[in-house]
Amino acid sequence: MNRLMIAMLVAVSGTAFGPGPGVALGAETTPQQTGGRDAAHLHYSQGVGLLSSGDLLDARAELREALRLQPDLVQARFSLGTALYLSGDVDSAIDAYRTVIRQQPDLAHAHLHLGIALMVTHAWAAAQAGVPQAQYYAGVAYASGTGVERNLASAISWWFLAADQEVPQAKEALASLRKMMLTTGNRSAGEARVVQDAFGAYRRSLWQQVSDLKGRAPDESVGVGLLQAGRIREALPVLLHEAAALSEQAQAQLETLYANGVEGQLAPFNSRILDYFKTAAGEGLPYPSVILARIYAKGLGMPADVNKARGLLKGNPREDAQALMKELSASAKTAPVKKS
Repeated sequence: MNRLMIAMLVAVSGTAFGPGPGVALGAETTPQQTGGRDAAHLHYSQGVGLLSSGDLLDARAELREALRLQPDLVQARFSLGTALYLSGDVDSAIDAYRTVIRQQPDLAHAHLHLGIALMVTHAWAAAQAGVPQAQYYAGVAYASGTGVERNLASAISWWFLAADQEVPQAKEALASLRKMMLTTGNRSAGEARVVQDAFGAYRRSLWQQVSDLKGRAPDESVGVGLLQAGRIREALPVLLHEAAALSEQAQAQLETLYANGVEGQLAPFNSRILDYFKTAAGEGLPYPSVILARIYAKGLGMPADVNKARGLLKGNPREDAQALMKELSASAKTAPVKKS
């Protein structure tokens, strides 16, 4: 759960109601030691404390008990709405906020929270209907854990859908994740593993779209499987997604397709494949940079440009990058000198 979001929403709850009337909380005070309205306020205060610490399950229990003891305790219902929203139960949160507004129509914060919850609901509906910008925000919700349980693989899935429809923020979000794979340091290494696992989970989820391909391992490339089944038109966009999700198997297959094509179905030097390698190399991804360097060095679909190839290989830690750099340097030394 996004603790920044929890802190923000709980802070709003506090400004809406202040500490609230009722008992003063002492270190040894328990709800059982009080009765009636005082007990309700004590459960409310304890629920807000649990909500602030991110313990949403116990917070909901305390706030519901406060409302059982005092159904008209508006601040408890408002805070329960916040706990429900942060738990992903947006519909129940909407019901809670609407009840608060019926009880206290002039409470501006309740109207604000209701508007946010309704916006999230409408955004999900729009995202599922294929609205590109809504798909991007659905990804943001999953990445941050706003209104749903945090799931980076689901965020990636939504961002790919939005990126396919040219939403620039979605492309930037995916690029930012890929660049995290290039960072160093203990914390960065941990974050990189999380990103790598999320991209892997996304790639495995692609098998759900081609359930008719039997006998495949979950970590096998879906695009390669489609190619082997002769389904070239389906294979190319899947391979591009897998490559953008850091599959070296897909990246290698795209290099082969770019160079050779598929007779009668896909011409060599496909522009979409080349654009992918240019974008990935621009992000500094090591393996796509090596592949693009080979394309420039061999002049595949363009005039050969050894200088561009060298520029892509410079500082690349991969062994195949260093081997290609040596090969290009050796070729340059043995090339005949042009006479002026």
